[in-house]
Amino acid sequence: MTFKLFGCCIFVSLFFAYIVCVEDIKISSKQTDQRISLVNELMEQCFNIQASILITDSPSNSLVNELYESIPQSVLFLNKSANYNIPTNQNTPVPSIIMILSSPAAMEQVLVNEAWRNFNQYFIILDENNGNGCVSAQSFLMEAWKNDILNVVFICLDHQNQIPTIYSFNPFTSSAPMSWMKISVVSAINNHSWTLFSQNYIAGDTLCSDLFYKKTGNLGGYEFDVLVDYKEPYIWYTINNGVINFEGFDYEIMKLLVSKLNMILQVFFVTRNESSCYFRIIFFEGGYSLGVNSIRMNVPNTLGEMTHPFYQAGFSVITRSRELKGLQEYLFDFLPLSIVLSFFIISVVIFILLRYLLRDPYSRNFIDIILFFLNLSLPRLPVTIRGRVLFGATFLSFTFANIFIQANMSTVLSSFNMARNVEKIEDLKELNYNILSDRLNEAFLTDLGSKNIDKIFNISSCSQLQENEAFAEIEMLLHPLVTENCYMPKKPLIPEKHYCYITQRNWPIFPEMNEKLLMLIEGGLNDYYIKKISTFETSRARAISSNNNGSHEVLFLWVYYPQLKFDYCFLCRVIRRAAIALN
Repeated sequence: MTFKLFGCCIFVSLFFAYIVCVEDIKISSKQTDQRISLVNELMEQCFNIQASILITDSPSNSLVNELYESIPQSVLFLNKSANYNIPTNQNTPVPSIIMILSSPAAMEQVLVNEAWRNFNQYFIILDENNGNGCVSAQSFLMEAWKNDILNVVFICLDHQNQIPTIYSFNPFTSSAPMSWMKISVVSAINNHSWTLFSQNYIAGDTLCSDLFYKKTGNLGGYEFDVLVDYKEPYIWYTINNGVINFEGFDYEIMKLLVSKLNMILQVFFVTRNESSCYFRIIFFEGGYSLGVNSIRMNVPNTLGEMTHPFYQAGFSVITRSRELKGLQEYLFDFLPLSIVLSFFIISVVIFILLRYLLRDPYSRNFIDIILFFLNLSLPRLPVTIRGRVLFGATFLSFTFANIFIQANMSTVLSSFNMARNVEKIEDLKELNYNILSDRLNEAFLTDLGSKNIDKIFNISSCSQLQENEAFAEIEMLLHPLVTENCYMPKKPLIPEKHYCYITQRNWPIFPEMNEKLLMLIEGGLNDYYIKKISTFETSRARAISSNNNGSHEVLFLWVYYPQLKFDYCFLCRVIRRAAIALN
């Protein structure tokens, strides 16, 4: 009897143990199946998806295989061996990213060198270990935020009640739609509060509309690292008693954006040792979030994001004016009235000396004075020796002066280069101009194709330029420098380029910032920007010019070989005529 009772107890124990094991297996199977069906139902109900990306660090996991086979859409299965890059024949972007990871630390590994990221994607994260339940939700979402992922949810089954639960977060403020319940608030990046939310999975329109809600409308004073380079008139700063005061138009625009987004900027400066480098190179190497200086928009950069262009600028030059003048203008340019009077007075004095003092009757008519002044043939020559010596010396002096005057005039009136201004890029090379420009215009100067380039910071007006120098800058900065003796081409030498701001790649704030900037542009920001720059440059040019009023500039005229040849031949002819006259 005792033996039978003992046997029954063993049988009952084994039976209950079997039931428990079977039920446990069923529960685990049920949990796995429920998570897969939950993801499929969520994607089908809330999103019209044509393709998805499934990423995992454990491709042999059963959950991964089951989910891969159950997703009805086109799926790209990326694992470690594929370096997490979309194949070249795949049309991007793919809106849905499903990540099944073994630990939060694996997220950074799978996101290295990703080429498929864009701001319209949303992420769904599942813990590979189903036994963890929702314990790891905060760790996974925190790691997602550290990798600049904002549109993300974590799906799990609550251990106690076996209720499907969705977790999300807001790294800026504690605000969220009514369907979300605040779970915890922790300190995250830059000691800013990071809020974790959750809600039970209840199918409906409310779930879909609130699942990936907008979080960047108010950044709650979040702090970002930005890079600044000293560049007038765009942005500059002064330091008084340890306090940095910023001014400039990039700063004013950035100030508007900062106030609208409610964020704080931690400013880092480009040092003088780095001033010869490109701003964007320093930006990318330093890992900054935003560049405060506006840059020229080039082809799309895979290292960062470029905002909507907020103004256009053409690139041109200013030079000393070379416009062709009338003959009478050149006559008085090279032969001032004082020289004309001095020549005439000398002619009269020589005439009086020869006529009345030396009693040399070489001239009987006042017209001879004019002929003598113009270095022309006379009807009679001096008779006495003293008269011939005086006449010959004066004649040679007038001849040499006349040589230089006529040589300069012939050069100006006959030389094509001396009478032509710069109208296109090719003119800079043909006219052998030396280009002066700011170091920050390196990209424009490369387009000019000239090798004669000197780097300077700025000039106050074109009066500082020599005859063969051209100052190159953006058109709106050149207009205030143009004075009466300056020339600026009617059309820019390089067509208008767009200017924008640059941010780090996949920066979560970029879409909101770009939208705010576009609103400012539509509100007339371009007109404000251009007007401010022109006003600043004009006032600065006047201030510098007033300080230089006492200075005198010395201009030199280039003398070329054909001109020297002409001068030499003409001089030989005059000496020959003088020798004949003296004999």
